[in-house]
Amino acid sequence: MTPADGTKSRVKVLVIDDSRVIRELLTAVLSDDPAIEVVGAAEDPIMARSMIKSLSPDVITLDIDMPKMNGLEFLRRLMKLHPLPAVVISSHVQPGGAMTIKALEMGAVDCVGKPGGSDTHSFLSLGDEITLKVKEASKADMHAARSRAARWRARFDGQDGARAALDHVIGIGASMGGVQALCKILPAFPAASPPILISQHMPGGFTRSFAERLNGLGHLDVMEAEDGAELLPGKVYVAPGGFQLSITSRAERRFCRVTPRQRGEMQAPSVDRLFTSLADVARQSGVGILLTGMGRDGADGLLRMRLAGATTICQDKATSLVYGMPSAAAAQGAALYHLPLARIPSFVGSICVRSSSAASARPTEECVGL
Repeated sequence: MTPADGTKSRVKVLVIDDSRVIRELLTAVLSDDPAIEVVGAAEDPIMARSMIKSLSPDVITLDIDMPKMNGLEFLRRLMKLHPLPAVVISSHVQPGGAMTIKALEMGAVDCVGKPGGSDTHSFLSLGDEITLKVKEASKADMHAARSRAARWRARFDGQDGARAALDHVIGIGASMGGVQALCKILPAFPAASPPILISQHMPGGFTRSFAERLNGLGHLDVMEAEDGAELLPGKVYVAPGGFQLSITSRAERRFCRVTPRQRGEMQAPSVDRLFTSLADVARQSGVGILLTGMGRDGADGLLRMRLAGATTICQDKATSLVYGMPSAAAAQGAALYHLPLARIPSFVGSICVRSSSAASARPTEECVGL
């Protein structure tokens, strides 16, 4: 929000933690940034609820283990009744933890692992990370997230899935907000869908738990990608955190290629690396989907896919938690289609079935071409 005098207003933050020490530390860390104003601190969710009404914060920081109401239960109720960007700061959200995935799935924009005990120095060392994530969270469109939550279970219309699944391969890239988005659209893909590769920005140790969580949500068999694994219909391959995922082909069969992060690479996994390999190997039979996220990773790779004849799709602004990566792709004409999150699975299904039965056919669903 910009005040009438044209100056940029500060991000208003409410700190929620049952520890007085942590509340004071978070207040000090966040207040050190001139772009942030800590408007209050609550010791439990009940107090936080009334403070949210009176103070109208832009972002909350939220602990999980608290009296009167568990932080995740409070988050679930908040996202249903009053969507608000939340950064979970808790010792329960270390990389690879099921609680981290649960928090993100429930609507948290991001998570920070809190050091155990009362090590003030270790906590203060996280100050830059916490401040950055709070400022990024303030840009999230939570009302769009709320409106799409009830509309995501679209299904493929076509019944010719078997041939389409053999002909095509789908790549999905995402960053901030991608956990929630993937949890919503993957269950909408049928068991006979083409192989799907996912490059979601996550640290090492996190992606295996994420794949296990996705595996329990729908019809698809989801796994963390392994080098040399053959791409098969109905399978989903999640790029391991800290590694690069791409595809290669031998004797008309396609395989995962998992390689270590190289010096100088900003992201691992990188959406650009995945999309570039799809452009080179899958070409016209590739489908690239770029979802919500900060920055521009995936924009160049998606453009290469489009130039190679692939179908390229960006999540639209209205349903993106953070419209950074899709916006960067749209700005350079990388996306053929710009779609709401809930419509992506059925649209991809129609594309795959139609192009398998008639190579020259184009999908007729309503969409915005870029």
